[in-house]
Amino acid sequence: MNFLRNGAGGLTDDLYKASEQTARGLLADSRGRGPLQKGNMMMKWTVWIAVAIFLGGCVEMACPENTKAVDGRCVLLDNSGTGGSDASENAQASGSGGNGSETGGTQTEADLRALSCGDVDLSQATEAANVLSDEIWSGVMHVTSDLTVSDDATLTIEAGTLVVVDAEASIYIGDDWSGATLIADGTEDQPIIFCGAQATKGFWGGLTIDSKATTDSVLRHVTIADAGAFSGAIAINPAITIDHVTVENSGGDGVLAAAFHKGSTDLSVIDSDGRAVALYSSDAVSTFPLGGTFTGNADNIVALEFDSIDTNVTFHNLGIPYVQEEIDLLINCEEATFEAGVTYRFGADGTLEVGPYNGSTKLQIAGTADAPVTFEGTTHEKGFWGGILIKREVLTSSSITHARFADGGGIARPLDINSAILIQDVEFDGNAQGFAISDDGLKVGSANVSVTHGDGDFVATVSPNGLPTFPVGGTFTDNTVNEIKVPGTHITATITSTGTVPNPGIPYVIAGDLWMEDGSDWSIAPGTEFIVEQDVTIQVWPYVDTVGFVAVGTVDEPIVFRGREDQVGYWTGIDMRADVTPQTALDYVEIHNAGKAGSAALTLQGPVDVTNTTITKSAGYGILHDSSDSTDYATTNTFTDNADGAVGAL
Repeated sequence: MNFLRNGAGGLTDDLYKASEQTARGLLADSRGRGPLQKGNMMMKWTVWIAVAIFLGGCVEMACPENTKAVDGRCVLLDNSGTGGSDASENAQASGSGGNGSETGGTQTEADLRALSCGDVDLSQATEAANVLSDEIWSGVMHVTSDLTVSDDATLTIEAGTLVVVDAEASIYIGDDWSGATLIADGTEDQPIIFCGAQATKGFWGGLTIDSKATTDSVLRHVTIADAGAFSGAIAINPAITIDHVTVENSGGDGVLAAAFHKGSTDLSVIDSDGRAVALYSSDAVSTFPLGGTFTGNADNIVALEFDSIDTNVTFHNLGIPYVQEEIDLLINCEEATFEAGVTYRFGADGTLEVGPYNGSTKLQIAGTADAPVTFEGTTHEKGFWGGILIKREVLTSSSITHARFADGGGIARPLDINSAILIQDVEFDGNAQGFAISDDGLKVGSANVSVTHGDGDFVATVSPNGLPTFPVGGTFTDNTVNEIKVPGTHITATITSTGTVPNPGIPYVIAGDLWMEDGSDWSIAPGTEFIVEQDVTIQVWPYVDTVGFVAVGTVDEPIVFRGREDQVGYWTGIDMRADVTPQTALDYVEIHNAGKAGSAALTLQGPVDVTNTTITKSAGYGILHDSSDSTDYATTNTFTDNADGAVGAL
């Protein structure tokens, strides 16, 4: 700017300072009004700014050849017309054979070429050095080598300042021994720009806010361009304030962060050669600066580089996916929320475990019909990642609504639920295994769970205690096997051992002996089908209390129990003791392939209402009843192909 002092008789110091500020504002304005695009980088032009003698209240701007002063700026003239003359005040916007046109104001963006740092005459810049005491930067600053702000110094960078950094140099706020504070407080009209001496991706190292830097540090209306020579363009360790910060043209990752100050907003990353953002602590998740944009990045993700979440967390919908880089991640906090529209991706064999070792967690996966929460692999193939484990420490006030699980089930079930939470409108698509429900079952009201395009032996595995809570209203299509596994176990008197076993539209598979004990009380919905594995027994055997077993179908929707194989006596049968509830009954039930030789498909040690029931292919009797029971079972039911006959007495 010193050349302005020497022109046409020179300027007063006050006028010189005013003109210098105008020039700096133009440089910042041309760089800071939006992201630099690759095309703009290819065409650089030099703005010449000269201020004539300030006489008679008139200040005139001189501009270089092929440019013109418009509204205080030098803009490029469009000389595409043939046979044209120099531009004038009345030049046409375009045309052949006419005058050349000016570009600026309302001209097309393609005609305007923003300044880059490389357009600045650095011979007149202030060369920056290590900052060991409070210092203020303004104008054009030139960083020629690594620079550190330390010794508890505060570096204040004024609005409109341009910080030009040489090749591979980096700026550090704080060091291993002392803290520092950075106050880079730009404005929308006068942003602060950090950029390379050449507008090349990864030209300089980057800006590092060290862990010893104070949380009073602020980056407001700041652009960081051309950095990322070694890693990220900016690394943020303490919880500083981020407000309208744009990272662009990085040669590596855009932003590396461990924390953000609460209230941070509008972080954008554009045209980086690496990941858009990488977070190294869960502390940075909830306070992530919302409102920015992420476009043109080689890997447009928010990478999660930590293996546990120990403080309450909310995953916001940033418009780009989160990617869990660690294989296993534990949510170990009191509250964890995934907002509508979030996409959460896993690397190979990745798992997510929800529930602390001590205490409890409330989990809210809160999608909507228009914006579901999606859990999927970074590669879309069945079984690419493991699954999500919901531990018993997860509160029953938790819920999963409008969520989608894809590509999971590799080393674990895509969703393994061990707490009676609410799940509604959940889709499993393209997983290698089905989901699982434990003894605790699900919360009343769970509904609309669908499984499609799944591999594995079953679409779901449900503990017998959880069976009455299985969600209804879903669909099961295009799976390798459309069956629900019910592993054998004792059914004890827990809250989930009472209720109605719903008809999901596909068979349940009884894979082992079921033993209904004291207090259990099941009703089975009409149309429900059970496939029973070989030699399995269903025992309704109370010791002290009573047990209820109500299987009432209809003519059009009978309840069916059949063997996996259509063989005589394939499975053992249903055995009921005398202490069953008065409501216990079988009506419109089919029992096929049950009953061993010398036994029966249905054994009754006390009187039970059995009507309109069909029993076939027993190796023994159809029904065996207590000798003191005078009920006529033969005439109210149908018996076919039973080796020992229809009805016998114990």
